[in-house]
Amino acid sequence: MKTFFALLCVAFLAAPVRAAEEVPARVLEIDARVQEVYAMDFKELSAKERGALRKELRGLKKEMKAIEKEHNTSYQASERLKDGPRGSGLYISTGALIIILILLIILL
Repeated sequence: MKTFFALLCVAFLAAPVRAAEEVPARVLEIDARVQEVYAMDFKELSAKERGALRKELRGLKKEMKAIEKEHNTSYQASERLKDGPRGSGLYISTGALIIILILLIILL
């Protein structure tokens, strides 16, 4: 009984590890292209070129969603597509900033 339980545990633990190692080649290509686009200096590009890059990124995002749906998993490259080049950040509203400044003036 102990041997059967040990084999059962190993079987359940081994399957997810193998699935996590298998990353489709297209996902790696998309990730490389996304990093390449985000490394570009957008100020030097014309409006048409920026539009083409936005369109390309939208297409890559759709393709990534299709791949994730097909493999029923999530990849790091899709997180880069969601966050954009700068990632997530902290946003403070103007009202909150004014209140913070008034409190600092009063307290100091």
